[in-house]
Amino acid sequence: MDNIQSASRRTVLKVGAWSVPVIAAAVATPLAAASTAVDLQFWLLAGDGYSIDNAAGTRRLNVSLPSRFSMFTTAGTVPAGTTISIKYDNRFHFGPSAFLDADDTPLAMVGDIVSDGIRSTATFTVPVPVTTDWTVIGLEFETNGREFHDDYATMIATAIAPGGDDPDPTNNTRALEGEYEDLPLP
Repeated sequence: MDNIQSASRRTVLKVGAWSVPVIAAAVATPLAAASTAVDLQFWLLAGDGYSIDNAAGTRRLNVSLPSRFSMFTTAGTVPAGTTISIKYDNRFHFGPSAFLDADDTPLAMVGDIVSDGIRSTATFTVPVPVTTDWTVIGLEFETNGREFHDDYATMIATAIAPGGDDPDPTNNTRALEGEYEDLPLP
C-alpha cells in the first residue's frame, strides 16, 4: 500500500509565505548587483574675486570667481567623459578654459559657447575617470571691462556623469552669486 501523506492547508500556506520573500530576494539580487550607478559629487572652490562700484559710488558688486572644481565619488568609479557645464554672466566674463589641475591637461570644449542674452554656457569634457580620490579641475576666465550692472547673473556649474547615470544628481550643481552692498555716502 502506498504511503501518501498530504500536507495540511496550514503547512502549504506557511511554506508559501516563507518562499515568496526568498524568491523576491533572489530575483532582486541580480538587479541590484547589475546596477552600476555611482554617485558623482561636485564641489566648487572659490578663487580670486573683484569688486566694481557704480558710477555714484553708492553701491558695490563683489564677484568671486571659481578657480577650481572638485569631483569625487563616495564609492566606485565614474568613467571618463563626465561633462562640466558652466553658465556665466558674459558682461563680466568671457573665454573660459578648463584643465586638469594635476598636470594642466586642457579639457576639450563640447561644441561652441552658447549665449542667451547676458548668460553664456560653456561645456567641457573630463578625459579621466572620477574615483573616490578628488579629481580637481582648474577654471580660468578672461574678464571684461568690469562695468557695473545691477543684475549680475549667478554663475552655475553642473557636472553630468556619462549617460546621466547618477543616482543622486542633486549634488552635482553649484552656484556662485555676486553680492551687492550699499556703500556709505561720502
